[in-house]
Amino acid sequence: MSEKKSAKEGTSRAAEASDSMRDNALHTVDEIARIQPQIAHSVTNLQQDTLETSKNIIRTTFEAQKQIATGLNIPLSSQVSEQAAMYSNELTDYAARATVVYNQFVINALNAAQENATIVGRAFDAVTEWNAKVLNTWISLWTARNQQ
Repeated sequence: MSEKKSAKEGTSRAAEASDSMRDNALHTVDEIARIQPQIAHSVTNLQQDTLETSKNIIRTTFEAQKQIATGLNIPLSSQVSEQAAMYSNELTDYAARATVVYNQFVINALNAAQENATIVGRAFDAVTEWNAKVLNTWISLWTARNQQ
């Protein structure tokens, strides 16, 4: 009789330990979820600051070049100016199109990753359910065999 009681106490302690580990893991995920919006906001701020800094660098660089060219009275033929402007326009158009394609690629990749996370969750639930059914079948067979 005491052997059965000891086995039940051991099972109870194992269940409590398992519940404690589950609760700790859930608490960890909750902490990550709690801080995630702040991290996302900080990343967004960094991106915006970097873009503004890039714009300022571009403005300053081109203004300095204009001042140098004007100060040194460097003549530039209209043909060269027009050609440079044309190449700059073409390059800008290509970059803009590439950015649109890249942005769509990133959005699609993020959507696919989110969908994959959902699929992994469903697959894990199915495997867990199957494992529980297998375990219950083995327990039923073991119990039935020990009762004979």
